[in-house]
Amino acid sequence: RTDAKTVEDVLAAIRVTGTKAVHIQGPADLAVEAGLVDNPVVFSTYAGGSSRSRLALVPAMAESLGLPYVGLDAFGMVLAHDKAVTKRLAQDCGLRTPRWRIIHNTSDSALCARFPVPYVVKPVAEGSSMGIGPGNLIRTPFEGGLRAAELLERFAQPVLVEEFIGGREVSFLSIEAPGSAHECFVEVVMQGRPGYFDEHLFDAADKLDGSRPHSISRIDAELSEADRAAIGALLARMGHYGCIRVDGKLLDGEFHFLELTPDPWLGRDGQLAEGFGQGGWTYEDVIHAILMSALQAPRNRVANG
Repeated sequence: RTDAKTVEDVLAAIRVTGTKAVHIQGPADLAVEAGLVDNPVVFSTYAGGSSRSRLALVPAMAESLGLPYVGLDAFGMVLAHDKAVTKRLAQDCGLRTPRWRIIHNTSDSALCARFPVPYVVKPVAEGSSMGIGPGNLIRTPFEGGLRAAELLERFAQPVLVEEFIGGREVSFLSIEAPGSAHECFVEVVMQGRPGYFDEHLFDAADKLDGSRPHSISRIDAELSEADRAAIGALLARMGHYGCIRVDGKLLDGEFHFLELTPDPWLGRDGQLAEGFGQGGWTYEDVIHAILMSALQAPRNRVANG
């Protein structure tokens, strides 16, 4: 569901390298086009429709066709978008995570009455802030049960109940490369509203509503070496990831893991472009580095027969 302007920006950035770029609408079209392009590499921003497997469809199709591609494999995409799974992995790797529970059905929503406020409720397997607005930050138990029931019905998947952590909204960004990955650590800053994320979520409205402008600030030196190492261990568990965003909160100098975003926004105003741009990169440099990350993938990621 990438907007047309970003699609054109990505295509133009790829073409600057002298590489031919063909825009394909979905997995079915990929099967048709695959045999028509010399030395193809699949670079996907496809988010699909309502299928719970939608984010795994393109890498699965590429594997079945024997095509190299950018990013996590199908299994990795499913893992990365399951917030409960990634929280367990993050804890295993030594990262701090807010306390959390999973609600599978409306009868489970009774736990909201016992969960300490404030907390956040959100779909367990969505990305791009889908299903997350100001009303997801719960300040009364009664309110939480109602919101959880609404999300269960709307998204037909479990709901995550997660302790709200105040502090700064931050992300660790990584693009795989030979030798060592390109990395940066950034903060989302709401203009004119210091401390905004002590009381608010970074929700879909903040990301899309021009009336609440925000900016990206690169803060590499503020990520501790221990937290950087723990994030590295988590990414190693995921396998080849191409490019990825590790989202969290920074409170009193400590990183608290929230979720993985293996399909980060590629717009010129996104965290990837802004973060690396503050290190001297052009937008074209960022897109080229992501495309080149496919060279770090295991060879012949073909589905076994």
